[in-house]
Amino acid sequence: MENSYIQCIICKKFYKSYHSLCNHRRNIHKVTRSQNEVQVTHFTQSGEAVSINANNTTKLFKCKYCDSVYKHHQSRTKHHKKCAKKNDPVSNLNIKINELQSQIEELKKTPQTTIHNGHINNGTITNNNITIKYGSEDLSQILSQEDMIKICNKKFSSIEQSIEMVHLNKNRPELHNVIINNLNNNFAHIYDGDKYIVKEKNEIIEDLIELHLDNIEMIISETNDNNIRGKLDQNTIKKLEELRERLDDEEKFKINNKTYDNYRSYKINQIKLLIYNCIKNLKIIMNK
Repeated sequence: MENSYIQCIICKKFYKSYHSLCNHRRNIHKVTRSQNEVQVTHFTQSGEAVSINANNTTKLFKCKYCDSVYKHHQSRTKHHKKCAKKNDPVSNLNIKINELQSQIEELKKTPQTTIHNGHINNGTITNNNITIKYGSEDLSQILSQEDMIKICNKKFSSIEQSIEMVHLNKNRPELHNVIINNLNNNFAHIYDGDKYIVKEKNEIIEDLIELHLDNIEMIISETNDNNIRGKLDQNTIKKLEELRERLDDEEKFKINNKTYDNYRSYKINQIKLLIYNCIKNLKIIMNK
């Protein structure tokens, strides 16, 4: 199935969900909440493997930007670099509708867990602090300059560091609004301002990646007057500027004798494990 993307009309960046786009527009372009509710356009930017027909098990690779199909992943990657339609995506809302319908069907098959203010109904989480709604966090207000420098100094691990300092910080229980308590299913919990609700795990992690990467890019921007860029060495700045390029690279990524579809899938897996392990530790703390 193809992936539906949403494009920022200001800087033309693509995002996988409306939530990610709103975070980007609010934090980078200073767009107000009311303005965020308009001028949203859906586009298709697919790159998943597809099959020509049900009787043919040979996998083909479709271009993100046009209808070209290739037998090999490497051929498609070469095409991506010079595709004439690379900057001219075509709107396709039906794909997003199909994805949402599939997610709804999956949710129907999954036992629902309701959590109120950090309390899961099986008694594993007992934090009764008032929780901040997921997606309403203002990282510029949450993170101090010292925090931002610490995040940036993690270089290629800066996103994980930022997520841990914000959403998994034992000293900020009100920000524990993302929970992964099971690695064996496709779902996570986020706090919607009233209760914890179930959402697709990878979609949440993609949101987190974009939110925290946007903030990191804003921190090191030459136009930013926070003066943090001047406190970082050039090697650190270079690696941070390469981070988005790495995340957009579709080549297979190998590390510690394990191969991932690409660098982004590796990061998604790392963040998934980070949240799961931190939540386990936070449960112990909260139950004291």
